[in-house]
Amino acid sequence: MRKAHPVDPWRRPWWTRAGVFAVAWGALVVYGSLLPFRFDGPGFVRDAGGFGPALITWITSPRWALGSNHASSLGVQAWVSDLALNLVLYVPLGVLVRLALHRSGGRAWVEVAAASAIVAGLSWTLECTQAVAPLRYATINDFLANALPGIAAAVLALRISRGLRRLVFGVYRLAAHPLHRVSDLVRDAARRRPALLFCLAAVNLAALTAAYVIMAQPHGGSSGEVNLLPFDWHFHRSYDVAMWGIARTMMVYGLIGGVISLALVRVDVRQVFLWVLGGVTLIAVLVEWARYVTPGSARADVTEPLLAVAAAGLLFAILFLLVHAVRGSCRRKAEQPYQGHERRRRPHRYVAPPRSG
Repeated sequence: MRKAHPVDPWRRPWWTRAGVFAVAWGALVVYGSLLPFRFDGPGFVRDAGGFGPALITWITSPRWALGSNHASSLGVQAWVSDLALNLVLYVPLGVLVRLALHRSGGRAWVEVAAASAIVAGLSWTLECTQAVAPLRYATINDFLANALPGIAAAVLALRISRGLRRLVFGVYRLAAHPLHRVSDLVRDAARRRPALLFCLAAVNLAALTAAYVIMAQPHGGSSGEVNLLPFDWHFHRSYDVAMWGIARTMMVYGLIGGVISLALVRVDVRQVFLWVLGGVTLIAVLVEWARYVTPGSARADVTEPLLAVAAAGLLFAILFLLVHAVRGSCRRKAEQPYQGHERRRRPHRYVAPPRSG
């Protein structure tokens, strides 16, 4: 009778694959580029003189435009924040698309050409589509700022990936023993005094949530006004202000998720993920509900829960990828000591043992 092998809780899940990240990131790029989704297709066709001329006009719509020197409330000029946002959006897209295509085992130049075509084609299509929106305009400046960094990232994607893995393993080598020590202390506290960790988690959750509610800027709009279009209020702000607000919100919910994780160290990691996802989503819904019922406060929308879910997912995706990178490096350098002692405090079993008949 064959023995059942224990399931590795740190086995890389499907949602950490490069293809999944590429599709999700591409959807984010499309959504952010076309927000607020107000198009005038019939008017565009009518002004062009028919569907055929409108199609040609749509394809050739991007034009050169002068950059704006207007500065936002953070003191960043508009063209600087535009360029920074383009880099933030399209550099990861180029890397992810190339890594996703690399899984197919094709030739390198085919992978680079296909990834570059996808990135450039998506950028040009989005710029052309903005010409149909009365509130937007298509520019060649944005296309070049999107496509060129994305193509460069696709070309260097494999080197970037290898460099990040080496960096992660180097940091792990330096911090392995302190990390194991902290892990042992947390597990010991969870085993002996589980109620203490849950109380600590509750206090931190309340403090983080209160701090966020106090620091959060109002979204604008009248009390009780409901907007079901996520991130619509960001459209009325400059890119740097919007990105700062999004990053701050995700950081708070990421910290909340980390605290919940510490309180559940004895639970299977996949169950912890479900608990964290549910916990931060519940807190985000309660925050939006409090804004909705408070007179004179910001309008309520679904942006807060979406950011909470994204923060929790990103937290665990990064954690899984870090563990995966360390394991891969340890398999390749299993006998390499450092600082006079073994790199790992105790042996790890990274692969399932052979089955016995």
